[in-house]
Amino acid sequence: MIHKYIESFVLCPNCGLPETEYKIKSGIIYHKCAACGNKDMVDMTHKLCTYIIATDKKAKAEAKKKDKKKDKKKDKKGKDGSDGSGDEKKVRTIKV
Repeated sequence: MIHKYIESFVLCPNCGLPETEYKIKSGIIYHKCAACGNKDMVDMTHKLCTYIIATDKKAKAEAKKKDKKKDKKKDKKGKDGSDGSGDEKKVRTIKV
């Protein structure tokens, strides 16, 4: 089973080298070879494809949630002009 996975998802179908990385676009998995530059679609009938796509969707959703939380924190910090750390310098004038 490991050999089938390696042949289908790791090795480049053009040159046979293990220099591929996944790219997922609109529910289709592509692997791009860093050695020869070949970009080919993975056999989408394999059961593992559904798992890879589902995992990618979860990761994107979690990243989106983290970005929203960061944006909310930035909005809260930016409303009063300070970041809430209390490190602002106070300027005091002394009359002589």
